[in-house]
Amino acid sequence: MKPYRFSSVDPYAEMMPSYLEDYLLDLWWWEQSLPAGCLAGATFLVTGATYMTIGGAAAYGLAAHCGVNVICHVESDAAKQRMQTFLDAKGVRNVTLLVADFRDMKSVENLAEVVRGMGPLRGILHAAGLTESMDIANFEYNKLLDLFHVNFAAAAVLCRELLPTMVSPVRPLHERPAMVFFSSGHARVVCNAGNFAYAMTKCGQERLALDIARSYAGQITATAIQFGWIDNLRHRSDEQVFRMMVEAAQSNLARCVATPSEAALECVQACLPSSRYKSGEIITFAGGRFSLWPG
Repeated sequence: MKPYRFSSVDPYAEMMPSYLEDYLLDLWWWEQSLPAGCLAGATFLVTGATYMTIGGAAAYGLAAHCGVNVICHVESDAAKQRMQTFLDAKGVRNVTLLVADFRDMKSVENLAEVVRGMGPLRGILHAAGLTESMDIANFEYNKLLDLFHVNFAAAAVLCRELLPTMVSPVRPLHERPAMVFFSSGHARVVCNAGNFAYAMTKCGQERLALDIARSYAGQITATAIQFGWIDNLRHRSDEQVFRMMVEAAQSNLARCVATPSEAALECVQACLPSSRYKSGEIITFAGGRFSLWPG
């Protein structure tokens, strides 16, 4: 266990960038859970690999600890520069950053074409997503279309373009490729609060995982992981949201708050042949190892 203890519940009390980076992206539990270099030589695609997010943490952990050649999708040149700066500071060289706008399906297809030319993939971690709130009173068609494209259609296009190449030629069991969708345990809760669009698109990812598990039975493992609270910069920058997280940490929901690094590790473990998860499972992930444990 490596718990974290607050000195206070002030959401801005410990916002120093270097401190947060060490806390949110720490690889301590990776080092306890996976042998160093355990996936050396493998190539993974991580979408939505933005700095200080689960996708960014997955890319960092795979490259820095597991020895993976990581292809990272980021949504903008600014996000690419921030992620590259972080990787350079950590001395990580085995990461390729590619920019693509997942609201545009042609951009997704172009990304897939580039990725196909970079060799066979061992795994895809689909972390790209939009979380914009929208209930029926504030419904806007263009916003709904963006949510649908980024949260669901982009995933479907990537699977259509890349999964066939991942299973040909047939690989031995210990090298079986994997597809992991970063779903959201809050999709159903938020839906109950009125955010039907976000819930609809995230649940679509879960159905897609089941379809892949059936269509590629014995060839690809497909998993959708529902996350609860994740302690990240976006949550910390919203005082109301952050205080809700702290209250959850003080209640019996404490083990539902995790860091990006911890959540990313769970996604990588779902890709391993020794994974306790079965293909086609929809998993609810509860954190706790690095969770918010107030002192």
